[in-house]
Order: sequence, then structure tokens, then C-alpha cells
Amino acid sequence: MSTLKELTWDAHKRAEKTNIMRELLTDTISASLYCDLVYTKYLIYATIERRIKFENACVRRAQAAFNDWQRMKDSMPRCMSYLDAYVDHLEAIPETQLWAHVYVHYLAPLYGGQIIKKKIEHRLPVSLYEFEDPVGAIAEIRSHLTPDLAAEANMAFESTITYYNNLWEQHRTS
Repeated sequence: MSTLKELTWDAHKRAEKTNIMRELLTDTISASLYCDLVYTKYLIYATIERRIKFENACVRRAQAAFNDWQRMKDSMPRCMSYLDAYVDHLEAIPETQLWAHVYVHYLAPLYGGQIIKKKIEHRLPVSLYEFEDPVGAIAEIRSHLTPDLAAEANMAFESTITYYNNLWEQHRTS
């Protein structure tokens, strides 16, 4: 039987190859793009955290993302209407399926996010990537993951790729 990681590998790799990820990993992301990216993450985390009450408080990311955004903002985020349908989806699906989105959005800062943190922490706020109990956070998340979440997790990756590309394009053309 395949694992959730194996069943989402292709989508995960496509997400890692977006322009935003490339700029994060090379520390070339502009402060304004990072600011808007953190705000989109706040919207996603806040939506998920209204529905799932994590046992381990350090799993929660909404406040950390909001704090990072507050440290940077010089204006309200740009129009992010492309994110509305995704947030609506997060609000509508059963909680069991919501864990697929937790897999995509919460394990990322625990793993690859630690690389990003090291690259950008000298100039951008990174509390989003700071965890008091990363082992406990990972264990709580993994305890809810099963291979039958693959279709929903792939959808979460595709939605992430879409909003990353839209956000990057907004900043590239401004």
C-alpha cells in the first residue's frame, strides 16, 4: 500500500518548483511579496484553526503568521480573490478531509520551512517557522493522516501552486 507522501509526491515537487519557493530558498524574495505570502498563510491557518482544535498548542500557526505580517505590513495585502474559493472549500469540507490540508500547510514549515527560515531570518520575520515542540507537532499531525486523504492533499498542493503563482505574478507585474 502506498503512503500519503508517495501519493502526493508529484504535486509536492511541483509546489517546490514555484517561483515563490525558488525565491524563498535563494533569499531573493522581496519583502512585499513575502508580506503578502505570510498574509495568505495566515488566512489559511486561521480558517483551519477555527475548525480543528489542535491538542499541541505549538501546531497552531495562525497567530505566528499574523505576527510576522504585522511586523512587516506597510499597507493592506493586495487583492487575493483567487484565495477565496480555497478558503470556502476549507470551511465546507468534513473535518476528516481537512487533515489533508493540515498535512500540506502545517508539515511544510516543520520540514522545508526550517531551510527557508535559515535563508531569510536575517532580514524577514520567521516566527511562522518557529516551534517549541516540533516532534510533538509532527506526531499530532501524523496521527490523523491516512492514504485515503491523497486526493484532498493533492488538491491542497494544486491550490497552493495556484495561489503561489497568482501572488508571484501580481508582484512581478507591479
